[in-house]
Amino acid sequence: MIDSPCGSGKTTWAIQYINSYQQRGEKFIYITPFLSECDRIIKECHKKNFAQPNRIRGRGKKTDDFLNLVREERNIVSTHSLFSNLDKDATEVIAGKNYIIIIDESIAVIDGIDMYEDEHSFDSTKEDILNLKKTNIIDIDDYGLIKWVDDTVSLGKYKDIKNLSREENLFFAANEFLIWTFPRTMFTGGIFKKIYILTYRFSSQLQKYYFDYFNVEYDMKTVREKSLIDFFSGYDVFFRNKIRPLIDICDNEKINSLGKSYKDSANRERATTLSLNWTINNPESLVVLNKNMQNYFKNITESSGKKECGQPLNNLSRN
Repeated sequence: MIDSPCGSGKTTWAIQYINSYQQRGEKFIYITPFLSECDRIIKECHKKNFAQPNRIRGRGKKTDDFLNLVREERNIVSTHSLFSNLDKDATEVIAGKNYIIIIDESIAVIDGIDMYEDEHSFDSTKEDILNLKKTNIIDIDDYGLIKWVDDTVSLGKYKDIKNLSREENLFFAANEFLIWTFPRTMFTGGIFKKIYILTYRFSSQLQKYYFDYFNVEYDMKTVREKSLIDFFSGYDVFFRNKIRPLIDICDNEKINSLGKSYKDSANRERATTLSLNWTINNPESLVVLNKNMQNYFKNITESSGKKECGQPLNNLSRN
């Protein structure tokens, strides 16, 4: 786990690490939340010839193309959404290929499941699961793990439930909530040669508790001056103190007036400025916001599009 503040150079370290890696037989999978970051990895690690999964090559499925690229032992860059859709079969394809995986930002490892789309959806889902257990179609162990045990029953709307239970990723928590979990074998089964996860404030994330629950062992590191060092809790405070001089607060009543509460169409007091409903109900305020921003940069900070302000965060040092 590489736990370091935004702007401290985690992605820069990852790119440097990939480009400098020389051992033969080992390949990279880079997972990022954004397509634009996929383009960045392809561009800045061009000597590694990264490939991005494609629906056309996969005949409509990016996951199929991803697995084909694994079979070809290519360096691969893709998104969180594709990676989250990989199943147990995918781990068998990846295993033994000596892949090093770098995951930029924590992925969604836990998600609630409801089988209906109405206001009582969770209650209806709970009732269905309890009925499936009562009729011995599924079994729920002491940890809440759901196992499908009756293959003779007509699936119907329960097809997805059966498939997820076969992946051993489906839990009924506290006899109340149906929960999907990311395949833990990705982290515990020796599927990857090395795993790096770039994140911030890992101790407050669901993924931390997911790792602890499934006994996933990990080391904590942080980035300082483009290098990995052992994580220490005081680094966050140190980093904040370093970037504090780079931040200015504009205390201008006229420019900040849009941050105040407003009256909606029913004359009710609202304090949700810049929300979706605010933009819909106050289109004229967007014009004012645009003018205020231009006024701030042109007249208050006397900035231009070509002017550089401050210093890059990854150049900060203890001195």
